[in-house]
Amino acid sequence: MASIISRGDSLFYFLSEKRRDGTWHKRKLPIRRDDPDARRKCAMALAAAQAREAAMIPAGEQQLRGWSWVPGFIEDHYTNPKSRQRAYNAWAPVQVFLDQWKIDEPALVTFAHGHEYVAWRQNPPASSGIKARSKNTALTEIKLFSVVLQHAVKLGLALANPLFRLGIRKDPPKEKVEITEDEMRRIQAALADEPPWMADAWLVATKLGCRIGQTGTLMKDVDERSGTIRLLEQKQKRHTAPLHDDLRALVQRRRAEGAERLVDVPAVPGPRWWKFFRRIGMPHLCFHSTRVTVITRLARAGVSEQQTKAYIGHASSAVHEIYTKLKATDVAHVQKFL
Repeated sequence: MASIISRGDSLFYFLSEKRRDGTWHKRKLPIRRDDPDARRKCAMALAAAQAREAAMIPAGEQQLRGWSWVPGFIEDHYTNPKSRQRAYNAWAPVQVFLDQWKIDEPALVTFAHGHEYVAWRQNPPASSGIKARSKNTALTEIKLFSVVLQHAVKLGLALANPLFRLGIRKDPPKEKVEITEDEMRRIQAALADEPPWMADAWLVATKLGCRIGQTGTLMKDVDERSGTIRLLEQKQKRHTAPLHDDLRALVQRRRAEGAERLVDVPAVPGPRWWKFFRRIGMPHLCFHSTRVTVITRLARAGVSEQQTKAYIGHASSAVHEIYTKLKATDVAHVQKFL
C-alpha cells in the first residue's frame, strides 16, 4: 500500500506507490517537512494514491478486505473533482481513527463509535498526527463515514449503518459580519503586499458578492458586449449576473494576458485568507464576509429582496435572510410611515 516517506537528506516528503505493472515508484511531493500544514497535505496525497491503487485491484473478495475499497468507492461515487477531494480530506482523519481504535472492518462499527469520533476529533492525541477540529467539522466527516457504511451494507460487509441519524446537533455557525468602510480601506491597502490573485478575487467578490471559487470563473463566461458574467453554482448550475463596471479593467487585463480564468484561484485558498485576516488584525472577518457586505449594502440602499436575490444568485429567501445584517438605525426612517 502507498506510504509517505521522509529522508534525512531532503527537506521534502516522498510518496511511495505501486504502479499498474506491479513495480514500486517513489516521487518527491511538493510538501516541505517544515510546513506547519504538512500532515494534512500528506494525508491528502496518500488518500489519492490509495484511491489509484484501489482502482487497480481486480474485482473480487480481495478488494473488499478491511477498508481498502473505500478510496475506490470515493473515486466512483463523487464525480465532481472538488467534492471528491473534500471526501478524501474527510476520510483521512476517519481512517486514522479506525486504525487507532482497531476497527478493522465495517461490521465492527457501532453507534457509540460515532459519538466517540466526534469527541476524538475535537481533541485527538498528539500521536495521531491529526489537528483538532470543530464539532461541526467532525459531523461533516461522520456524514461521509455514514455514506461509506451505507455502501458497505450494500456490499454485504455490514448488517446495518449504525451512524445513520446519530442525533448530534451541530453548533450554531459563527456569524459572519459586514465589513465596515474603514476595514475595507485597510484590507485593500494590505492586499498590495499579497499575491495578485488575492486582490483580484477581493475586487470581484466585493462587486458581485460571489463566493471565492466563483471569482475564478472562465473568461469564456464573461461577455463584455452583453455586460454579463456566468458564475458556476453548486451542482454544476450557473448563475448569470451583470458585469460590474468596476470589473471591466480586470477583464481587459486578463484577456490581454491570455488568461483562462478571471482570477487564478489556487486549489485551497481558504487557509491563505485565514492567515491574512489574522495578520492584519481582523480575525473576525473571512472572505465570505464580502457576500454578507454586498447583500446588506443593497438592502440598506433600498434594493428589493427579489432584485438582490437575482443579483447574488440566492433562490431561497430563508438563506438570503441569513446574510442581511441591517441594524435598527438602518430602518429607523420607516417610523414616519406609521
